[in-house]
Amino acid sequence: MLPIGCVQLKLPNLHRVARKLDIDCVPAVTGFDFHGGYSHAVTEGYVICEEYKEVLVAAWENEEAEREKKEKEKREKRVLGNWKLLVKGILIRERLKKRYSTTNEAADGMMGRETGFSSDEEGPSSDTPAGDMAVSWPQNRQVEKQSGGEKRARKSQREKKGEAKHLFPFEKL
Repeated sequence: MLPIGCVQLKLPNLHRVARKLDIDCVPAVTGFDFHGGYSHAVTEGYVICEEYKEVLVAAWENEEAEREKKEKEKREKRVLGNWKLLVKGILIRERLKKRYSTTNEAADGMMGRETGFSSDEEGPSSDTPAGDMAVSWPQNRQVEKQSGGEKRARKSQREKKGEAKHLFPFEKL
């Protein structure tokens, strides 16, 4: 039962638009639900005056269009961020592959894998610098320093643990 001169509109979030336009808008109670030992009002839509119906519906449509536009921009921003992250990860992977690959260039040439895609390559490309392990791995640098440097009589327990910290368990034997 509606008051005279009023209409019920079943549009979501209509009360927000009505508040912005300073138009009276109340939830329409259509029944009661009995659960949990109490009765609860069931609301469906909003009751407004007939004279404001067209204005409020037009404003609600504009508000929904703006909301959808914001959601689309937010989604596009997230998509672009994901693509940036993916491209950066691929670039880092390629740089690490070039720097630390150890397979022989001649073996790659004999297999006939000259496709031109960097993701198809497992070994270094022809423009990769020579794979000198003493230059690329810190473990080998430490060995060079110790063999070429001064001789120490004894190492403490702490120094031994520090040197073995970066080794795998099977390498510590």
